[in-house]
Amino acid sequence: MRDVQFEADHEEVPVEEWLKKLIKRNVWRRQLQNRMRGNCPHIAELILENMKDAFPEELAKHPRDGASEHDHYIYGTPKRNS
Repeated sequence: MRDVQFEADHEEVPVEEWLKKLIKRNVWRRQLQNRMRGNCPHIAELILENMKDAFPEELAKHPRDGASEHDHYIYGTPKRNS
């Protein structure tokens, strides 16, 4: 593909970057419109939607006690339920 430059938001950017910005802007616009209409999905639904393409072998690497022992995994504090 040719490296075409485009004027977007008063700056020249590659077409691919401009398209990514446009898609991101439209996604946020739709999410805002849904929130304003009261059609906002529950956070759990959003998480499941974002994780649907995760590889099972990668998910298996995550700790099973990550929620209850989050301080240990984030800050390195001793585990509470050892």
